[in-house]
Amino acid sequence: MRMAVEIGLHCTPEASDASGGAKDERNRVFWTIYAIEITLAYNLGRPPSIGEDHIISGLPQPTNGNSNSLHYVRHRQLQSRIVAQIYGSNSSARNMPVEKRELLILDLQKSLDEWQANIPVESRDDGPYPYSYWNRLYHGTTFVLHRQSPLCPRPSVQSLERCIRSAGSYIDDVINLLRLSNIPLSWMLVQGVLFAGLTMLITARTGLHQLLSHVEVSFLIVDLQSWIRNCSICLTIMNERLKEELLSKLNSQYELLANDTLTLISSTITSQTASSCAASSVFGTNTDNNLELDQGLNIGTSYASIDFGEEYEYFDIFKDFMGQDLTQTFWNIFPNDMNLAPHTDLDEISANIPS
Repeated sequence: MRMAVEIGLHCTPEASDASGGAKDERNRVFWTIYAIEITLAYNLGRPPSIGEDHIISGLPQPTNGNSNSLHYVRHRQLQSRIVAQIYGSNSSARNMPVEKRELLILDLQKSLDEWQANIPVESRDDGPYPYSYWNRLYHGTTFVLHRQSPLCPRPSVQSLERCIRSAGSYIDDVINLLRLSNIPLSWMLVQGVLFAGLTMLITARTGLHQLLSHVEVSFLIVDLQSWIRNCSICLTIMNERLKEELLSKLNSQYELLANDTLTLISSTITSQTASSCAASSVFGTNTDNNLELDQGLNIGTSYASIDFGEEYEYFDIFKDFMGQDLTQTFWNIFPNDMNLAPHTDLDEISANIPS
C-alpha cells in the first residue's frame, strides 16, 4: 500500500489526461491492493495504512466479470469505516452523546444490510463465491459492529442480542462449510470461529441481566447453547484436520469457559425464578425448569466487585492467539469486569488443559 500511495494510485483524478482504459487499470490495481490491506488490518486488529478520506480513485468500471470483486471491495470499505469509527483510538465519534453513537452504529448496520441485499445474483451454491460466503462476511462484520467497543462500552440490549445472533449465524455457516466440503483451512478461519465463539460468551456474561429483561429465556438456554456447541464442534473438526497442539489447547480452554458461562446463566435464571416465586404467592413452582438451584452464582454478586488477581491469566491463551496488545482496541474483547464465576476451580481448569 505504501508503494501504491507513493506512485499516486490512490488519487487518480477523473479530469486527468490519461485514457479511460488507463485510469480504470490504475483503479483496478489500487483497489486490489486496498482489499488486501483492509483484510490484513481487520484480521490483525491494526489500523489501515491509508484512511478513507485520502482515497480519490473511483472503483473500477463494472463489467460482467467483476461484480463479485466490486462487491468484495465494498464490503472491505465498510469494514474500514467500522475500524476507524468504532475502534479508532482517536475517533471523534467518542465525544458524541450516547444516543448519537448508537445512531452511528445503526447507520453502519443499514449500510451493511444494503450491501447484503445487493449480493450478486450469480452467487450460486456451486460457484467460487456462493451466497453462504457473502452471508459469512455479513454476519462476521455485524457481530463486530454490535459488541462492546470503545465507541459503545455499554451497548444497547438490542445490540447485545444482535451481536450474539450474528456470531451464532457465522458459526452455523462455518460448520456447514466444514461438513459439506474439505477446503484447505487457514488460521484466519480458525481465528474467525474462535472470535465469534468468545464474543458470544463474553457478551452473554457481561450483558446477562440486560438480556434477561429483553429476550425469551429459550434464547439463552437453547439457542445460545446450540451455537456454543457448534463452535466447539468447528474447533474440533479444525483440530482434526490441522493437528496443531495450540488449537487443541484453545478448544479445551473454550469448552471450559463455555461450561462456566452456561452454569452462570442457568444459576442466574434459576435464582431470579426462585426470587420471583418467594416474592409473590401468585407464582407456583416452575415444574418445567430442570436447572439446578445450586449451580453457581449468587444473584447479588456483581462482576465488577469480583477480585481479579490470577484468574485474569486464564484468558491469556486467547489474548495471545488473537494478537491483542495494550496499544490496540479491536481485539480487546475481555473487559475489566469480565471474570470466571466465583465457584470456578482454577486448579481443575489447569489440570484439564492438555500440556
